[in-house]
Order: sequence, then structure tokens, then C-alpha cells
Amino acid sequence: MIGLEAETCAWTVRFADLEEPGHDDVIARMFADLSSSSASVCERSLRRQSREKQMRAELQLGCE
Repeated sequence: MIGLEAETCAWTVRFADLEEPGHDDVIARMFADLSSSSASVCERSLRRQSREKQMRAELQLGCE
């Protein structure tokens, strides 16, 4: 995914984040997008990766 397609996807996920508190709406949107493109990924994996990225970001922000 590059260019306009990537930007459209990013905005779609961003707007999904405004639907509900927390990350469930973003995970659901990402899972739906990946499933429709025949990507082999499970929702549990997305949640695990999301938690991992959040922890890394918190550690990086805490070190600065």
C-alpha cells in the first residue's frame, strides 16, 4: 500500500478511533480491512502487537 491508498487507510483508521473509547474500534477496523484484503492475521495478534507498540512508546517517552 503506497501513496493515496495508504493515506486513505490511515484516515479511515483514525476516524474509527473516534467511534468509541479505547482501542477496540481501531482493532476492529484494522481486522476488517486486513480480512477483506485476504491477509492472514488474527484479531488476537493485532491486539498483542498494539499493546507491545503502546508499551514501547510509553518507555520511549519516559526516557526523554
